[in-house]
Parts: sequence; structure tokens; C-alpha cells
Amino acid sequence: MRARRRGQVIIELMVALSVAVIALASLLGLLAQSYSLSRTAEGSFTATYLASEGIEVVKNIIDANYQQCNTPWNSGFAPGWYEVDYNSKTLENANFVAPGRELLFDPATKMYSYDAGNPTPEHYYRRIDIDLVGDYAIQVKSTVTWKGRHGNTEQVVLEDQFYDWPDSDQPANCGAAQTCSDNTPLSTCSSNRPLYCDANGTLVDNCNDCGCPPGELCQTADGTCSPTPLCDDGTPGNTCSDTQPLFCDTSTAPPQLVPDCQTCGCPAGSACDTTTLDCVPACQDNTPVGKCSATRPYFCDASQNLVEDCNTCGCNANEVCDASGKCVPGCSDGTRVDECSPTQPLFCDANYNLVDNCQKCGCPPVNNGRYQCEATGSCTYYCPGDIQENTCDPNNQPKYCDPASQSLVDKCTVCGCPPNLGYACDAPTDTCVLVCQDGTRVNQCSANQPKYCDPGSGPGNQTLIDDCQTCGCPNTDPRYACMPSGSCVICSGIMLGDANSNLAYDVAVDTSQPALYIV
Repeated sequence: MRARRRGQVIIELMVALSVAVIALASLLGLLAQSYSLSRTAEGSFTATYLASEGIEVVKNIIDANYQQCNTPWNSGFAPGWYEVDYNSKTLENANFVAPGRELLFDPATKMYSYDAGNPTPEHYYRRIDIDLVGDYAIQVKSTVTWKGRHGNTEQVVLEDQFYDWPDSDQPANCGAAQTCSDNTPLSTCSSNRPLYCDANGTLVDNCNDCGCPPGELCQTADGTCSPTPLCDDGTPGNTCSDTQPLFCDTSTAPPQLVPDCQTCGCPAGSACDTTTLDCVPACQDNTPVGKCSATRPYFCDASQNLVEDCNTCGCNANEVCDASGKCVPGCSDGTRVDECSPTQPLFCDANYNLVDNCQKCGCPPVNNGRYQCEATGSCTYYCPGDIQENTCDPNNQPKYCDPASQSLVDKCTVCGCPPNLGYACDAPTDTCVLVCQDGTRVNQCSANQPKYCDPGSGPGNQTLIDDCQTCGCPNTDPRYACMPSGSCVICSGIMLGDANSNLAYDVAVDTSQPALYIV
């Protein structure tokens, strides 16, 4: 019984698995078929677009013929088959050998053409068939073939006809002349100045745009040219004389010859002075006499010779002036290359850099302390007591070795103050000052009246003492009185001379000091 039950379960399981496998296989088949059909639809859509584009390109070529004057509407069209792409201006590759050129897809522009892009899996080809129907119509057939599903060849064919509509879309000026009487194109200057060929094909005076012949002046008001007045040497107005730098200036009456070297130049051996506009004697590089050349350190002398004079004209970067007036390689402080600078221990190296080299150049002299030459080439200063520069004297706080002043100076903010003697650092002056236990400087009153910082016998012995005669008493209670001992006490009586003197005193009055009470 149990064996039959197990056999029945196995059969049921096999049936269930079979049903599941069949369902899954059907679903996969449906998906595969759906994908294949979508690819087919996509290919057909693209082919239809490409065929329609072919018809549109032919129409654009016909429209372009209409826009050209005296050009037949069907110019360039003959029976046969051709290739075109979206930017074609004429029919191309007439009567090509099938299948012709493959259309390439450019991912950047999303366009198909023959010149740029990559082949597609569908391999599209387009053929344009042209047939002339007399002189009045053009029959156009656009055929696109491609590789379809399962590798079979598919095609789309679109047809259209285009007709000649007389005078349609012709430019408005097609019947008008395109040149003037002297063959000058419209809207350009004639070779016969100042004439200008306007848009109506008429030659008009326009010296403002076209200029005037030599020896004539432009009359800006009406565009005509008139004979130019002459200067004394026969130079036409507003032109340069044969004698440089003279210019015939017509702004005066009569015209005058004036120097204008910026316009007319200068003869050889002279240069233009931009201030006077006259020519002055110059050296061979056009440097005026008495001036520095752009090429340092050359100077143009009175004999019109370029001579080296760095004292007057200076030197270029990484050069220094020597006693002879010549420029030699050197560093920024004027030290020659491979020589010691006056500022020890600096040395001018081959790269025009000032570097420390105390082994060659030594250390600066000192009036106080000493310099030590280090292996690095630098000089280290030591203050008296052999304290190294920029360090503290450990035995003499707050002394600090200052290389600038070459002396030991107070610098408690860095070196601190002597311990256990009651010193404190005064940051504004960088010095150590004696203070009492509450921070009051010696010989000064404490904020806690009547305390006074007494120096005692010296550092370490300063103490706070009562000294109301110097520091006064607190103003927190009007009954405070200063005692001869220096302390302040609160009294319950009144002082001598008070209007209420009939009151009893709790203290005796010191008659020698009426303002004081004596306990």
C-alpha cells in the first residue's frame, strides 16, 4: 500500500514539472517572437523614414533650381538611378553598380549619410530613380533595402511626382540686371573710383566707401571726388612728400608741408621722434642719438654708433654692470657669477642665485659676540656668553640672543622669568617685573586698598603692607578711617569739628591729625 502511494506521488510530481516546463518554454518563445517582431518593426520604420528623406532631398534640389535666376527648374535631372543623403545639393553617383554605397549612422548627429558614421546591423541601401515626364514633371521613386529578420532582404518603395509651376518661387529680381553698365556686380565698388554699383544696377558716386583716384579728395557730403590742392613741392594734398617725413596737410589754406614721420617714415640713418613727429639722427637699429637701445646695454652716441654703456642703459636680468660699461653675468645684488657678495656670507652661483657660502666668503664682522661658520655655508651668531642666536640664556632669564642687535635683550614672552623670586612677565615691554603675591607690582598700590607692594630688601622679599596714607581706604563704607599705622578701620563716632560734636565717641581723637581716629 505504501509502495503504491509513493509511486503515485512521483507520477504527480512529473506531471506538475512537465506542465511548468511547457509553460516556461511557451513564455520564452513568446518573448523571443515579440523581440524579433519589434526589431522587424524598427527596421521597417527606419527604412520608411530613409525613403521619405530621399524624396525630400530631391524636392530641395528642385527648389534650389527655382531660386537661381535663369536656371531651368529641372536642371541636373536626367533619367537614371542615383544616390543622395540629407546634405546633397545635386544627384550623386549616377547609374551606380548595385547595391551601391551603404548608409552609415552617426551616433553624434543621429543622422544617416555616406560620409560619416558606422554601418548598422540592418545594412540600409537607398536608390533614387528619376524619370522625366516631358518638360513639365519629374517622376521620383525612392527605394530602401535592408537586411531583415532571419537575414532576408526587405525593402520599402515610395514614389512622388514634381511639376514645373511657371514663375513660382522665383526671386523677385530674377528679371533685373545683375551688374552695372561697366560689368561691376551689384552692391560693389567699381574699378573706376569713386563709382559704386547700387542694388538697382546704377553707377553712383560713393567716395566714402570706394575712395578716390590718386591726387583727388573725397567730398563726403555728396560722395564725389575733386582735384587735390598741391603743396609747394608739388605734393598732392593729404599725401606724403618724396622728402621724408614731410606730409602735405590740407587742413590749412594754402596746404602746408609738415613733418609726420609716423605716416611718411624717415630716411635711412634717422628715426621717428613720436613727440615732434620729425626725424632725428639714429643708429643702425633706429635708436635716436642720445637714447638707449632696446637691446641693453647699448647706447646710441653722437657719432651714431651703438656702444655698450650699462651705467646709462642698465643690464638685462641675471646681468650686472662692470666698470667698463659692459654687462656680465651676475646676481640680483650686482655680484658677478662665482664671486662673493659684499653681504657676507652670500655667494653668486652659476645659476645667478645668491647662496650662503661662509667657507668661501667668510662671515660678517661683529662688535659684540661672534659668528660661527656652519657646514651648510651659513653663519650663526653667538651673543656674549656664547648664547646662540634666537635662543634664551638659561642662566639669565629673560635674556634672549637677538642677532639683529647683536646683543642679549629681554624677552620674557619667550624665555620666561627667574623662578621663586616673585617675577612676572610684562608682555608689552617683554621684561620681568617684581610683583607681590596678588600680582601687584612693587612700589604700587594693590587693588585691595590699603595694600601696598613693598620691595623689601630685594627680589624675593617683596610683601603687601597696609599703607592707607599712599593707597587710601576702600570707598565701600563712609565710616572707613585711615590710621597712622597705615591700616583702615570703621569707626562709630564722629570726627573732630563735626557739627554733632555733642555725641559720644567710641574712640579717642588725635588732635594733631584732626581727620584721624586713634583706637
